[in-house]
Amino acid sequence: MTKILATIGPISESIKAIKSIAMKTNLFRLNGSHNDLEWHFDIIKKIRNLCPNAFILMDIPGIKPRTANDKSMFINKGNVITFGELKKSSEMIIPLTKPLPYFNKKIREFSINDGQFYFELINSGDNFVTGKSKSNFELLPKKGLNISGSLYDETKQKKVYLNFIDKIKNLDIDGLGLSFVQTGNLVREIKEIVPHLLLISKIENSEGLKRKSEIILNSDGIMIDRGDLAAEIGNH
Repeated sequence: MTKILATIGPISESIKAIKSIAMKTNLFRLNGSHNDLEWHFDIIKKIRNLCPNAFILMDIPGIKPRTANDKSMFINKGNVITFGELKKSSEMIIPLTKPLPYFNKKIREFSINDGQFYFELINSGDNFVTGKSKSNFELLPKKGLNISGSLYDETKQKKVYLNFIDKIKNLDIDGLGLSFVQTGNLVREIKEIVPHLLLISKIENSEGLKRKSEIILNSDGIMIDRGDLAAEIGNH
C-alpha cells in the first residue's frame, strides 16, 4: 500500500488543513530550511494532537547556497547578475546564504530554483558566479542555486547537521532528512549521534548518485529530490 509523505508549509499549516491531511496519511514532513523553530514546534504540536500515531520527519537544511534576497525581485531575460561575493561589479549582486560548492570552472550555465531558471555563465570565482538570465522570472526569497557537477564540503555539511540537531533536540520528531548526502560515512556518523531517530538520506547531486549504494546501505530510507538532482546533474 502506497503511503504519502505530506509536507506541511504555510498553506497547509491550519488545523483544518492538517486534519484533512491526517485522514489520508500519518506521514508528515517539515522543512528546516524554512520558517523558525517556534513555527515548527507549533506545527508538530498540532500534528500530534490531530494524529497521535504520526511519523514526523524534519529535513535538516543542507549546505546548498540560497539567494539571500528578503523580498521578491523580477529578473529580465538578458540581465547580468552576480550571485555571491564580488566587490567590483557594475551589475546586480545577489548575496548567497552559504558558500558555493566546488565546481568545474568550465561549466556553461547554472540555475536558480531547482533548475527552473537558467543563466549563461559569464564569469566565476571561488565565492561567486556571474551569469546572463535566459528568461524573465520572479525570484522569490531564499531560492537555491545549483551548479552541475558540484561537490560539497562534507566537513562543513556535518557541522551544519550538528548545529541544527542541537537546535531541534527538544522537538518531538521521529526522523531526520539529511540534505545533499554524498557518502555513507556521513550517515553513519550522524546515526551514532541520534540513534533514536530514523535517517532519511536525500540524494540530490551527482556525487550522491554516484555513491548511492553505500548511502542506501547506511540509511533507514532514501529520498530522491528530483528538482535538485536534475539541476545538479545538468543537461548531459
